[in-house]
This record gives sequence, structure tokens and C-alpha cells, in this order.
Amino acid sequence: MNEKVPLGIGNEKRIFLDGKYPERITAEYREKMTDEEIKGVYYFAKLIHLIFPDNYPNVFKAGNNKSNQPELSSFEGENIERDEVLVKLSELDVRDEEYLMGNEPSILTQEETDEMEKLEQKRRGDERIIALTHDLREAGIPVDNQNVQNFSILPDDSVVYLDIIMPFRLDEDNRVKLLFNTEKMFKTIAHMEDEEKRERAITYLSRLMTLYESLYKPRAEIVPNNNDQH
Repeated sequence: MNEKVPLGIGNEKRIFLDGKYPERITAEYREKMTDEEIKGVYYFAKLIHLIFPDNYPNVFKAGNNKSNQPELSSFEGENIERDEVLVKLSELDVRDEEYLMGNEPSILTQEETDEMEKLEQKRRGDERIIALTHDLREAGIPVDNQNVQNFSILPDDSVVYLDIIMPFRLDEDNRVKLLFNTEKMFKTIAHMEDEEKRERAITYLSRLMTLYESLYKPRAEIVPNNNDQH
């Protein structure tokens, strides 16, 4: 049986169309996360989707796929329409995956490489992407805007940020580092007009902080809550 072809790839994960539900995608990580990291990413994704329902996809399931050997972590989420530039960039990356992972020389032609660089450069200067990046960071959410394949521009000119965001990270010594700005996040939630959504957002943030506090150690390196995202 032929190996399924990913829609997109990155250093940490590969994205596939769900074979059973075409309205969903599956993000398969190349390495296994801890149970705490998986829960943290899931809670954070649900929280961001509540705050930015039109600009961040919903996540439905998360866990470690025991059918894979070695066991890998995966997330099942909403399949967002991809614009032509994103499709083109993703196709080139998928073809050149072994190069991107540092395993083999690039198989792309010089013409394809030049085209990719031009598309990425133009994308980075897109005002719609710049505006969403600003809004997400104002809410305390860490955004990687260097990888332009994290964004899809929809036909109505709205932008969706596609990447799965880690709220905290455990290092090799099992020390935890908080990666988002809690002060900005609390303020953002407080200003949500929809009371039902605001209460749900508070619930997810509370679960997230409880999880983080359960992992905290005195030696932990913590991003200060008043640290601005730039």
C-alpha cells in the first residue's frame, strides 16, 4: 500500500487529510509528547478558537497514537481552506521533505527554489497576515510569523492561523517554561462580549494554568507575565 501524502509538513509534524472525515485534518507529530503537553496544547487550542473563532481552527481530538510504532502524538482538527500560494508552497515542501529534515540534498530546481523564496517574501509583507499576527500577540498568544505556511488567506480576505501552538514546554530535565502572556490573555477574555463563550474560555484557561502549576518546579524558567510578544 502506498504511503499517504501529507498536505503539509514541518520540522515537528506532518498534516494529513482525514481519511474518514474530509472536513477534518490530522496533525501527526514526529515525536511523542508527554500527556501533559498534549492536554496543554488541546486546552490552548480550544481557548484560542473561542477568542478567534474565524481566525483559528477548532481542535476535536488529541492523544498518542498507539497504532504507530514508535508511538506518536496526533491532533484532529478543522480542515481550513488553503489558498493557492499556501498549496504551492506546501507541495514544494512535501516534495523536498528529506532535504528539509536534513537527510538528503534538495531535489527542487533552481527555478522552483527562486519561486518559493519570492512567494514567501511577498507573503511576509501581506498586511492581512501582519494584522492577524498583531491581534494574536495582543491577546498574549505566541505566533511564529516567519513560517508563512502557518497562514491561509480565505476568499473573503480573512486570515486563519493554522499552526498548533504550545502553551508551555518541558525541557530534558522536565522543567516547565510558560510560553504565552497570561496578563494579556486574562484581559482579552475579560473583554469578550459573549458571556457563554467568556465562561468557556475561563474554564479552558483555568484547566491550562492548573496543569502548568502541577508541573512547576522551583528551578523552572518562566516567561514573565508582563513579557510583551514582539
